[in-house]
Parts: sequence; C-alpha cells; structure tokens
Amino acid sequence: MGAKSTKENKKMKFKVSKKDMKYEEVYSVGYCALQFLLRFEEPMAYSMSVYGWACDYYKVEGAYICTGYNPIGKKVDYKLIQKYEAKAEKIITNIAFEKQKALLSHLLKKLIKELRASK
Repeated sequence: MGAKSTKENKKMKFKVSKKDMKYEEVYSVGYCALQFLLRFEEPMAYSMSVYGWACDYYKVEGAYICTGYNPIGKKVDYKLIQKYEAKAEKIITNIAFEKQKALLSHLLKKLIKELRASK
C-alpha cells in the first residue's frame, strides 16, 4: 500500500450554526488576522451565512478561535493579535521547519491562557 494523499490525511470540518456555538468559549478574530499562528492548525468546524462561508472554528485548549468574514465570540484586542502574530512570524522566518509546529502550538496555548486571564 502506498502513502496516503494529503487530502486523505486532512480531517473533515463540519458545519455548525452560530447559534450552536453561542454557549461555548469563543474568541473572535478577523479573517487572516492569525495566519502565521494558525499555520499548522486545521479548523474543526465552520459556519455559513446567507452570503456563503462566514467563519471557521479552531479548537485550542477547550476554547474556540473563530476567524472569518463574519466571526462570532468575544472580540480579541487587535494589539494582542499583532503581538502574537509577530512572534509567530519570527518562528516561521527564523526557525527550522521541523520545530515550527511545536513552537506555534505552544504560542497558541499561551494566547488562550492570556485571553482567559483578561476576562
């Protein structure tokens, strides 16, 4: 048997309504605002609007980061996003590829911890 293709290795994300996510711990981030930090993460779900795709949900440490054209949840301060994106960009630019995923995962967990502390 040969190696699985990239498509077979990816998990399928499922459709949820924004109403379904209403009682979850969700943090709202604009479209592509965390592109470096979420580089190796796969969204676990998505929501639609009357215009089509609205947002994706990434599960991290029991919380959800919602990013897209029309995300829901508690808005994340833009300065905090910039701080973590700058750190993630440095990791991607300066660190060997083999170590990037672990370092970005650790950084993402730190972001969630900081968001929870600021409640």
